[in-house]
Amino acid sequence: ANAAYLETVLRELSLWDKRHNKISTLSGGMKRRVLIAKALAHEPRILFLDEPTAGVDVELRHDMWQMVRRLREQGTTVILTTHYIEEAEDMADRVGVINRGELVLVEDKHTLMRKLGKKQLTLSLQAPLQAIPAALGDLPL
Repeated sequence: ANAAYLETVLRELSLWDKRHNKISTLSGGMKRRVLIAKALAHEPRILFLDEPTAGVDVELRHDMWQMVRRLREQGTTVILTTHYIEEAEDMADRVGVINRGELVLVEDKHTLMRKLGKKQLTLSLQAPLQAIPAALGDLPL
């Protein structure tokens, strides 16, 4: 393996200072970073990431997306599964939608966004609201 590349990966994932630690001593977030580093170690041309940011801290999510952007710029194909639509919007060229285990749609991201036309958020409340919370007051509702 390319030692300089591996060092870059470890530094980008904030693992360089932990490189001599046993994995069992690392936090859950650091263990997730190690798994990502392992997936990148062989400089893949195609990288599969299955919910890579599920349950991780904001810092790791940010580092992860910077790395994915760099890999894409270098020509790596990234196949990503996510429940976070904002990640798909930000990172994807094409979006596939899976419903109950069946791939029901694969579409260019921009074409899909034009077809959908608008973003919608549906909330199910446990109790009626007397007023819109201040944090939501500036949103175009």
